[in-house]
Order: sequence, then structure tokens, then C-alpha cells
Amino acid sequence: MGWRLYVFRGYCDVLKKPHLNLLSVRLVLIVVFSLCLSQVISIFVKSYFTRMEFERIMLAEAVDQYALQIRALSKQTNASLPIVTSRPLTGPDRIWRSNSPVVPDNQSQQDVEAEVLSALLEYGIVPNTIMANFIDSSHLTGLIDPTSGTSPQVPPPMEANISGRFEGLDGWINAQLRSGPPPHPVSIRDIFLSIVIVLSISVFGILVIMKEVREALFSLRTAAGLIGSSNPPSPLSLSGPREFHSLISDLNRTERRVNELITEKDVMLGALGHDLRTPLTSLRLRLEEMEPIEDRNKAIETVDTLSALLEDILELARSGQKSNSGRLYDIGTIIEDVVSDAQERGESVTIENRQRIVARCNPDSIRRMLQNLIDNATRYAGSAHVVISRKSNAIQIEVYDEGPGLPKEALSEISQPFQSYEVSTASPKRGSGLGLTLVKAIARAHDGDIKIRNRSPRGLSVVVTIPTAPTTIQN
Repeated sequence: MGWRLYVFRGYCDVLKKPHLNLLSVRLVLIVVFSLCLSQVISIFVKSYFTRMEFERIMLAEAVDQYALQIRALSKQTNASLPIVTSRPLTGPDRIWRSNSPVVPDNQSQQDVEAEVLSALLEYGIVPNTIMANFIDSSHLTGLIDPTSGTSPQVPPPMEANISGRFEGLDGWINAQLRSGPPPHPVSIRDIFLSIVIVLSISVFGILVIMKEVREALFSLRTAAGLIGSSNPPSPLSLSGPREFHSLISDLNRTERRVNELITEKDVMLGALGHDLRTPLTSLRLRLEEMEPIEDRNKAIETVDTLSALLEDILELARSGQKSNSGRLYDIGTIIEDVVSDAQERGESVTIENRQRIVARCNPDSIRRMLQNLIDNATRYAGSAHVVISRKSNAIQIEVYDEGPGLPKEALSEISQPFQSYEVSTASPKRGSGLGLTLVKAIARAHDGDIKIRNRSPRGLSVVVTIPTAPTTIQN
């Protein structure tokens, strides 16, 4: 029991390895292990029963040979042994008469005695005493290799030793009857060849099953990863093993419900922004006639702040909606235009590594994204630096400043809606808290993402990565 527990624990430890912690790998290991184990067990079981059947047949032949000799001897009491019968003795087999049995009392086997007695009774012979055994003949000197002094590699033959006393016959009638060589025992070579054959035949079936399971799991993983994104997946068809059908149906229902919730959110935000835009415009027109001028300016600034927040909300709502655009544009030219506009407004903005990079994009969204990044940098740090670079099949747009940066704990939260950290006094203006949220939404709508980090020794860097050939483009 101890070694079985040790093997089981070792098997479980192997499955915990990171590179083996895959369903496909585990299934293959389990199937291969089960096939190999079952094949080894079947080999040993077959070898055992083959050996038992061989011994039964050989013993029956030896006993029958002895019974024929006793029957013939009972008719010819003084005849010399062996007597020629319809089944003559062969090879080293011998039958003789002696004053002592060839089978010692302590080596007699009751089951063999019963076989001999049953055979004699079939011929009508009732013995006084019977002793018999059926053992391998490896103890005989004739089976030792004289050159090496060791036993041969083939299994030794079995030997039936029988001693009996009968009414009317003098002494003990002894017999030593050998069988042919028994079946060869199981060897490592037999096990290895058997396992190789089984695996060679079954590997095709394993690969077919694994391919079907992997395709079904890959489809589920891909669809689950796209739920809630700007590029929702199409409903999956009920394919693969039947056990996956209910899972696919549940995933389709979840995807449909999530898309409905996202659509409801976009519609609600859009309607809210649209309904608020008109009264804000009317309010601003009325404020133009307000006196005194100081109060009027403060009120107008408040209304403009609300209008900017409203525009950001509308832009955020539109960022999750599909667009029919997606033509090829020179992103480098778009970035240069945005930087030039900022410089004309008197903002401290520079651009490095000017180059022409063509990609499918929504130019208005790219322009809005870059404007937000530049506005953040100039508002909180006083200046902005834009760097364009190409990385493999993607374009990287980095906007960094030389301000104080952000606290480490704020880096992961700053792109969330309405998150704002006043770490600089470079500008008294406060943002809406949606700038980086919009940047992140636009980048992901182009199948990209953003990375925010502090620079050394000071400054904040926002890197936007966009594939040069995104599959789908969103507003």
C-alpha cells in the first residue's frame, strides 16, 4: 500500500508542473498512463494463465503416460520397465522399479496426487500408495551449461515425479516425466514492444479527440475573451463534444446579455448628454448679459467646464459603438497636425522621431486621444513631448512630461473614470477625470492598449500601442 501511495503522490506532483498544467497535456498523460498500465497488467495476467494452462496440459500427459505404464505392467507383472505402449517414452523420460520412492514424503503435492489417482482409477487400477509432485527441472545437472556453469536462458522444462505401490507388484514404481519448455516468462522487451504497439495504434485516436477538444476550448476561450469588448463575438454554434453544448449555450446567453447592457449604457449616456446640451447652451447665452463682469466670467467658466465634461461623457459613450470607417491613414501626419495646433496655441509641445506610419484607424479618434494626452501633460507639468516609434507590427505613441509624476498606487487607477490627482500647481485648471479614460477606450477600440509609468528621475509617461493592421476599428 505504501508504494502505491508514493506513486500516486508522485503522479499528482508531476501534474502540478506549470508546463503540464494544461487540460490537453493532462488528458494525454492520463490516457497514455492508463493504456500502458492496462497493457502491462494484461501481459502479466496472460502470461500467468498461459503458464497455468501449460502446466495443466503437461501434467495431464505425464499422468496419463504413467497410468498406461502401470496398466501394461499389471498385465505383465515381471516385464521390464518401461513397457512399449501406444505412447512410448521420449527423451529423458524414464520409469523404473526400486525399493524406495523417488518422491520424498515432504515433497509430495496433494493436487498432483489427486490427478494421478484419478487417471489410474479410469483404467481400473487402485494403488496402495501414491506420492507425486510437478516441479521445474532446473535442479538437474543435465540442464546446466557446461561452458559457463550456469542455467540456460530458456525456462527449464517441468518434471512430473510419481511414486506408487500397487497390489501384486513388487517395490515402488517410479517415474520421472518431463514436459517441453514452458512459455517464456515476461521480459522487459516484451513489455516495451507491447506498449509501443498499443501507443502506435491508439495515438491517432488520441490526436483526433484532443484536436476536437482543443478546438472547442479555443473557441470558448476566444469568445469569452471578447465578451464586453468593442468587438463582441458572433454566437457560437453548437459544435464539439456534446458535453460542451450546454456550456456554449450559456456563454451565448451571457454574451447577448452583456451586449444588451452595454448598448443600454451607451444609449442612456448619449441621451443624457444630448438632453443636457441644449439647456447648457441656453444658459450660457443668458449669462452673456449678466452683470457684474467678474461674476459673469466665473459663471461662464463654470458652464464651459460642464459643457466640456458633457462632451467627454458623449465621447466615452461613443467609444464603444461600432464604426464603418477603418481606412488607411498616415498616423504620423495626424500626430504632427495635433502637435502643430498645440504649438500655435502657445503650448510647450515637441515631437521626436517624425516618420510616416500608415495604419487603419479613425483619424478623429486618434486626434482626440492625442489632444487629451497633450492637454494632461501641459496642464499638470507645463510641457509635453511626443515620441513616435514602430515596434514589430504596431505603432507606439509616447507622450511624456517632466513634472512630478504620480504616486505609485495611483498609476493603476488614473485611467479609471473621474480619477484625478492634483500633484502639480502648474495650472489651476482641473480636468474632468475622463481624459485618460477616453485615451484607453480609443486605444482598445483600435485593438491596442495604454501603459502609464513614472519616468526617472521625474515625469510621467503614457505609451499608446496600436497595431498597424487592427482587425476592427471603433469610434
